[in-house]
Amino acid sequence: MPMAIDQHTTGLFRLNDKSVVRIYSDRFDEMATVIPHDVLTRKAGIWNDYAQGLLRESAHRSPDKGFDLLVRSTLGSGGLSSSSSFLAMLALANHFALSGEMIDPADRGLRLQLALNCQRAENNFVGIPSGIMDPAAILLGGLIKL
Repeated sequence: MPMAIDQHTTGLFRLNDKSVVRIYSDRFDEMATVIPHDVLTRKAGIWNDYAQGLLRESAHRSPDKGFDLLVRSTLGSGGLSSSSSFLAMLALANHFALSGEMIDPADRGLRLQLALNCQRAENNFVGIPSGIMDPAAILLGGLIKL
């Protein structure tokens, strides 16, 4: 069952008017450049496979709709929650880059669709047989006070 933890993933995002997505991860101290139009790239067994997979699942093919994303995380890199939080952040940035719209917190249908895209990226491209619980908890969850 998902629950809140005292670790987090944060990001800074900006459009770049190029046909590339550039992602810097402080955990890996490196920049990944993903070309959304490149559908022939195979997974490389490194962290930017998640980005390549998600951009494929979301059918990001619009020229000049790229973005830059700086990702900072205190989550350990061993569990699915860290990859899910990275994918969720990337999915939100990708949605904004393509549509120009922020996602309404009440739009649970769109948030669920983004969570399903995250799951498909992990399953189909990265090769991890993950479920929907982690990305759904991140994208659909909220504060509950007891």
